[in-house]
Amino acid sequence: RAPNVHAGFVGRLSRAFRRRAQRSIPGLHRGSSRPAPHPHAFSVAFHPRSFTTDNNLLTMGHKFLNDPGSAVTEMLEGFVQSHPGVKLLDGFPDVKVVVRSHVDKHKVALVSGGGSGHEPAHAGFVGDGMLDAAVCGDVFASPSVAAVLAAIRHVTGPPGCLLIVKNYTGDRLNFGLAAERAKLEGLNVEMVVVADDCALPPPLGVAGRRGLAGTLFV
Repeated sequence: RAPNVHAGFVGRLSRAFRRRAQRSIPGLHRGSSRPAPHPHAFSVAFHPRSFTTDNNLLTMGHKFLNDPGSAVTEMLEGFVQSHPGVKLLDGFPDVKVVVRSHVDKHKVALVSGGGSGHEPAHAGFVGDGMLDAAVCGDVFASPSVAAVLAAIRHVTGPPGCLLIVKNYTGDRLNFGLAAERAKLEGLNVEMVVVADDCALPPPLGVAGRRGLAGTLFV
C-alpha cells in the first residue's frame, strides 16, 4: 500500500541524513543524532516531526520555533528590526500592527491585513507606494476590531482611508466594525472587498469567493 511505501521512504531518508551528519559533524556519536558536547558547538539534529499521507501525498513538517504561542510576535519583532522603514504600533503585542515609519496624512491611507501564516503578507507590503499599515492577526485568525481601529486612527488624515479586505467572514466582520467605529469618530473610511477565487464560482459557498493573490493588484 502507498502509506507503507511512504513510511519506508521516510525511514531511509532519516537514516541517510543521520549517516551524513555522522560523517560531516565532528564528534558526533554513532547511533545518535546529537553531537558530542563542545563548549563552542551548537546542537544539530534531524527530527522528522510528522509524516502523514493524504491522497498518496507525503507531508513533512519541520518548524523552527521557540514557542508556538509567541511565533507571530517574534516574527513581527524580527521583521521591523530588519526593515528600517517600518515600525510596530503602540500597544504591541496586543495590537499587532506594522506601520510605515513616516506616514503621509496628505494622501489616502491604505490599510490591509488578516491572519498570520501567509508571509510576506501582510506586513511585507508596507512601504512607499504600497500599504501604510498592515494589521496582523494570530496564525490563520482575523485581527481584532481594536487592532484595525488603532491602525485606522494612526494613518488616516483628511483625505481618508481605504481598507483592502479579503473575502473571509472574520476579516469582513472585524474590518467592517472598525470602519463603522472610525466613521463615528469623524474619520473618512471606505472598504473594498477582494473576492478573486476562481476555484469557487458563484453561487457555490455561503461567503462566496475568497480573496487570494488578486489582492496584490488592488
